[in-house]
Amino acid sequence: MTLSRRLHPPLLSLLLGLAFGGGDPIVVSIARGEKGAFFLQSDFRVDADLKTTWDVLTDFERIPTFVSSISRSKVRMVDRNHLLLDQEARWRVLFVGGHSHVLLDTRLKPMREISFTDLKKSDFSCYEGGWLLEDESQRVHVRYLLKVRLNFALLHAVATGMLRETAARFLNEVRDEIDRRTRPAGGRIESVAGEDATTARAR
Repeated sequence: MTLSRRLHPPLLSLLLGLAFGGGDPIVVSIARGEKGAFFLQSDFRVDADLKTTWDVLTDFERIPTFVSSISRSKVRMVDRNHLLLDQEARWRVLFVGGHSHVLLDTRLKPMREISFTDLKKSDFSCYEGGWLLEDESQRVHVRYLLKVRLNFALLHAVATGMLRETAARFLNEVRDEIDRRTRPAGGRIESVAGEDATTARAR
């Protein structure tokens, strides 16, 4: 089963259709699944080439330099297009905040897809998702997918708000980094949305 089909319940496509339009700011759609799972999806486009977009998404150890919620990101093992990524993140919504730790079993299909699954399962009983890229000639369509089930208790409204706010900030910061690398002297774009595993290993 493809990444998109595995992490894309029917309800989410309805929410996304209502929420997202071609050049709009990034919108994160959330649907509730079985056993307390949340499904997140966001689609956006960047005025960048495919390689630059891929380089940002796979710049694993430098993520904390351009994503404010990630406090640590270390590659623990690399085997061609398979790696283990040890990450710590911080989150806050209203007066509630905390830290999370994941060990992501990450698979790469160069220039097309990144998929990941948390092996640690300390803060999430389920945390899996990925990125899908489509080259649209001078633009790239980026799709972000995530299925998450929390291991700690939060009111539904608080959990939804935390996930949506954290994901939206994360995706905007990723998009800004793609834009910065595309036009180093330019300003922020208003439309949409790396190094490879071998480079990460070398560092």
